[in-house]
Amino acid sequence: MSRKHLTYDDRLAIQAGLQKGLKVAQIARNIGKDRAIIGREIKAHRRLVTTSGGNNCIHHKTCTRIPDCRSGCHRGKRQCQTVCGGYQKNCPECREEFCSDYERSPFVCNPCDHRLRCRLRRMLYDAKYAQEQYEKILSESRRGISLTEQELNRINDTISPLLKKGQSLPTICERTVPG
Repeated sequence: MSRKHLTYDDRLAIQAGLQKGLKVAQIARNIGKDRAIIGREIKAHRRLVTTSGGNNCIHHKTCTRIPDCRSGCHRGKRQCQTVCGGYQKNCPECREEFCSDYERSPFVCNPCDHRLRCRLRRMLYDAKYAQEQYEKILSESRRGISLTEQELNRINDTISPLLKKGQSLPTICERTVPG
């Protein structure tokens, strides 16, 4: 295939393949693309989705702290620690647990059987979201620089003399850009 960019139909096929639990290589064969392209697409356009609450702290099973939200909580201590999640903001020992599954292929939770019951944040691939991101990047890359002639002249007057003195552009930016 000579098409350089993935189409929305390609992205829909990726999403459908992920939902079916297909491997990245199989999805790539189905749409006639290299598996590296599909892997990069999934990684580039997946998004982190927060779950509807619950405790995602790595200490959730062994925590002995009584959460701040417990005052006035109608649940028992164990239920409050596993369901509430509100205490996490105030607990200095709280460390969010992440699923290690999205560090390896297929890099998302779409095919996971436990996805709907999982208390951890999810990494999902959605074709519509991916297409919107792609179009946004494409549009921004073609937009160009939006500077007035005065702004461009001011930048030129600042940078050109320093470049002629042999300074590197990163050094100039580091010293002249407020930050």
